Amino acid sequence: MLKPVLFEQLELGEAFGPVRVVADDAYVKQHAFAADDYHPWSMGGTAPDGTRVVQSTALLADLLRLLNERYDPHFDRGLHQREQWWHGGAVRVGDELELEGRLTETYWKRGRPYFVVDAEARRVSDGVVVLRHRAVEAVGIGDPEALGSGSSQDRVEGAPSRRVAGAIPEGAPAAILPLGAGSAVGSALPPLSKRPTQTQVSVFSNVGAFWRTTHT
Repeated sequence: MLKPVLFEQLELGEAFGPVRVVADDAYVKQHAFAADDYHPWSMGGTAPDGTRVVQSTALLADLLRLLNERYDPHFDRGLHQREQWWHGGAVRVGDELELEGRLTETYWKRGRPYFVVDAEARRVSDGVVVLRHRAVEAVGIGDPEALGSGSSQDRVEGAPSRRVAGAIPEGAPAAILPLGAGSAVGSALPPLSKRPTQTQVSVFSNVGAFWRTTHT
């Protein structure tokens, strides 16, 4: 029986998986629709090495959902605070992957409980870790009216702000796509704007498994 995502129910060190995933054609197309990412290297074309590759972000949702192997997604009212990932290699269409994760931290900050899940995706054929992922989530969103009200404002007077303003530093060089070994560190990426539909959000949030969440 799945547990509700409550702080007192979280078990430090709890393991999730392993879960097997086959990155087949349907897997690629589902993510392409959800993320509006139809890069030719994935959608029928080939990368420079002659293979068809899976979008680099396709595995992120699956690694994040490992938590729901033990915790009920229908009663998860958390709020994501941070996402980090590290790529270890390309995933080709047809690869079989094994996903595993572990609850590595629980703590309180500014009067709210948090937990951290570290996870990885490993290619079954050669054991290479193609993606490592860390998710930090607050347990329960609390008062919805307080979201976005500035409760996470900088608290130390005189300290540099840790807020991300989205401003491009003056004089930053413009990056030329595609990025390569000669791309300068600190280059400004060209603007990217997407407007997802509710259907895309629902597909990304596992509506195919009939999950009823704040997203679907």
